[in-house]
Amino acid sequence: MLRSIPGLPWEIKGERTLAGKRTPRSIRRNWDAVVEKLNESKSGEMRIRMGSPGSAQVTRVRLLAEWRNLEAHTVGSTLHLRLAD
Repeated sequence: MLRSIPGLPWEIKGERTLAGKRTPRSIRRNWDAVVEKLNESKSGEMRIRMGSPGSAQVTRVRLLAEWRNLEAHTVGSTLHLRLAD
């Protein structure tokens, strides 16, 4: 079951534990909302912590293919986004 957190551009997919509580398992980001938030930021830069270096690199390639005004690079599992000049 997916649920969104108010004010954040992603959803958390949770799983139930034996106590019946939900624990975060994975985050599904709404990249349109992330890029919109980047456009509205004063610095024009954003860092996003990904699950692994591989997921950061794959996401970087996908974002660069979709948005032409975006510069992106990875450092480990952190994805660095910046608006192109």
